[in-house]
Amino acid sequence: MIIAVVIVISTVIVIRVNLSTEKQKNVDDNSELFYVKETDSNTSFDEKKLKSATVYYNSITNNKVSLQDIEDAYTQKNDLYNDYLKVYNEYYVEAVRDSLDLIARREYDCFFYSELTEEQQGKIDNIFYAEQDLVDDYYSDEEVKLYNLKNCQQLEFYNEYINPEYEINDANMEVTHSNKMLLEYPRFHEEYADFSDEKILRLFHGREKNGSLEFDEDELAKYAFYYNLLTESDVSVEDLETACKEKNDLCYDYLGYEYWFLDGLEKSLKMISFYENQTADYDISDIRHLEKIYLCLQEIVNDYYGDSRIMYYELSADKREELCKAYVDPTYLMNESIMGNASQIIGGTKISGHGLITYKSGNNVIIRHKRKNGEILIVEGKYKDIEGLSVGDYVEYSFHDNCNYSTNKYNGVQFEEIESQDKPKNFNEESYYAPEQAAKKNRMIDIGALIFGSACIVAMVVYFRKINNQIEEGNK
Repeated sequence: MIIAVVIVISTVIVIRVNLSTEKQKNVDDNSELFYVKETDSNTSFDEKKLKSATVYYNSITNNKVSLQDIEDAYTQKNDLYNDYLKVYNEYYVEAVRDSLDLIARREYDCFFYSELTEEQQGKIDNIFYAEQDLVDDYYSDEEVKLYNLKNCQQLEFYNEYINPEYEINDANMEVTHSNKMLLEYPRFHEEYADFSDEKILRLFHGREKNGSLEFDEDELAKYAFYYNLLTESDVSVEDLETACKEKNDLCYDYLGYEYWFLDGLEKSLKMISFYENQTADYDISDIRHLEKIYLCLQEIVNDYYGDSRIMYYELSADKREELCKAYVDPTYLMNESIMGNASQIIGGTKISGHGLITYKSGNNVIIRHKRKNGEILIVEGKYKDIEGLSVGDYVEYSFHDNCNYSTNKYNGVQFEEIESQDKPKNFNEESYYAPEQAAKKNRMIDIGALIFGSACIVAMVVYFRKINNQIEEGNK
């Protein structure tokens, strides 16, 4: 009886652990799609991203739900929650945010849509929806979306929205189906919050003089703009000076990022100043004007390469110069031999192969590729055109490996292509799970050994207790 109880308890524990793990996995998957920062009782959201997801959802479904509605949907798991998951696409959400930024910069003195007030964002949202209506009328094709067009094409519809008499330049309106890819967000290091006051002051380019703090505002202005680019913010030099003095949230957020390409950013601003003012030297009072031109140049970069990962400040001087010429004169044809293409700039080795989709959630996908020697290569990443693909599909895939080394697992890749293929003759799906099956078998053996060992211990305890009782009875 005792042995049976031990076996039942052990089995229940194993089942509960497996169910708990699977439940947590499902929660984590959906939390990513809702841009959840925390999954405890104090759930919070990255509202900059979720707001764009809300506008995307409305544009696809012709609804008018609010950001709060989407947040409530996540916590309540209601019908809106399920509808949101059905249409969600991370690539399109990113593209919508770019479109909102594009409109916001023309309507307000801002860098990014996310920094506007709720009322101002509402105005930009309505312009976005109105422009989509103009796109529908122009192309007569419901598959064509404003956010998938080039920036220069989107601006044509913005001009038409501002002036209904505006004539769109038909020669530049051909729809191209390029994969813009996802912007790689910078890593944030929370440990930087442990810096001493002296080091913090130095990183803010300040010093103490005669009992007060002084800052190198020219230098800090460059860092402020870099920080804005990294975080889609619009902080000023004065904001950073106050942050340094008060040690507030902005202070530690600023310290958490790495500013690797500051030199490229500074040279970019000098080149812009040269084309704008005929001198590379610029005054801090003129920097915001130059920064807004920089953002326009980044829009041209995105149009030319079709890849949001390529930053203007990372390009070589001759490429930046070509882009400046195109900004000054929109009819200028950039030199293709100088500009190259996205693959050349992103670099890395192109990896391609065939494999089995074993996981899919949102735009996240895992593909297992079986090598000739039977080893399994696991490729985990994101893909834009995920609709139509399912777990169990045999596919051909490709991506670029910037690490330039072979491994049994790739994490965080962006697939350039995933296409369903017919499964080969005598296809053995179980062989793609062979390592996990072996591990599962070993776990079952371990569990069986644990249960058997526990049963033996209990049996021994019962046996020796019985012997002890017999001895005690004999002594009476």
